[in-house]
Amino acid sequence: LVAGQAVNSKDTVSRLVDDYVASIRSEGIRSWRHGELILHRHIVPAWADRPPGSIKHDEAQRLVDKVKAGRKKTNTGEPKPAPGAAREVFKWGRMMFGWAKKRRRIAVNPFLEVDAPKPRKRQHFLTIEEARAVYAAAEQLDAPWRIAFRLLMLTGCRENEICGARWRWI
Repeated sequence: LVAGQAVNSKDTVSRLVDDYVASIRSEGIRSWRHGELILHRHIVPAWADRPPGSIKHDEAQRLVDKVKAGRKKTNTGEPKPAPGAAREVFKWGRMMFGWAKKRRRIAVNPFLEVDAPKPRKRQHFLTIEEARAVYAAAEQLDAPWRIAFRLLMLTGCRENEICGARWRWI
């Protein structure tokens, strides 16, 4: 295909998604189920019956922006931003359309120049009340988890440093 050339009108985005998922599954890509979920949740509803070559850059950008804006909460009606989901739509859309371009099913990858959503920082520090609650709740755990959780909290070590410790180190 050359840019501006007619696209195959019998090919659809739904068919492209199914073919791409079958391909990555047969290649042994471990995250194929996650990719299938993202593609079927966001890309198929947006463009199911359209030819893949008819999707333009601005449509791909609008889809990513729409997912990033999030869905409205049922209790408040306010949208809850979803930058992580938008990043996944960007990632899987770009990979799938790149795969289609290599197989000459489309001329241009519409996700090629889409702005990648920035991931949200996910860092939370426990308040003293939360730390006390976790420490107290660890009492309900069976050994060795009770001890491991308490040691993690008291020492500030990483999980692997406590759970992977050897007796000769102690």
